[in-house]
Amino acid sequence: MKIAYVSVALILTIVLLSGCIQPKPPTPPPTLPSGPIVNGENERDCITSAGYTWCESKQKCLRPWEEECPSGIDKYGCNIEEYEEWCEPKQKCIKPWEEECPIEIDEYGCSTENGETWCESEQRCIKTLEEECNGIDVLDSDGCNIDAAEIWCEPKQKCIKPYEENCLIE
Repeated sequence: MKIAYVSVALILTIVLLSGCIQPKPPTPPPTLPSGPIVNGENERDCITSAGYTWCESKQKCLRPWEEECPSGIDKYGCNIEEYEEWCEPKQKCIKPWEEECPIEIDEYGCSTENGETWCESEQRCIKTLEEECNGIDVLDSDGCNIDAAEIWCEPKQKCIKPYEENCLIE
């Protein structure tokens, strides 16, 4: 019988003491800053895996469901709702699927990498493989006839048509 009393007393002690022990409160999840999340290179490296996207009008990373990003016009005047982008060489906003933003342009603003050259008689850039400059031969800075697809061959010191003649000296 003594064992029964001792067992009951021990159980009551454990129950009473367990009421005094409070469980540790859960640690709140870490919060990410609401401003630009920088990854060391530039201010547009938002943590996309955490839901952040770049907001041009606010110039910071944000979560669209937490904070609205007013759409409209970016700092260059391009309509970001219509996906316009600033093209530095052309000094204007473009829609990249409608026109290219050249990397190399000449003194007239023609995209040399896209086969454009200045047509003096028409006062505009033309694509020499697609159109003529009023029948006038268009020459590049080396005097080669662009309309005839001539290029300057440095080893031979003359203009050649690469589809007819090899530039290398044999």
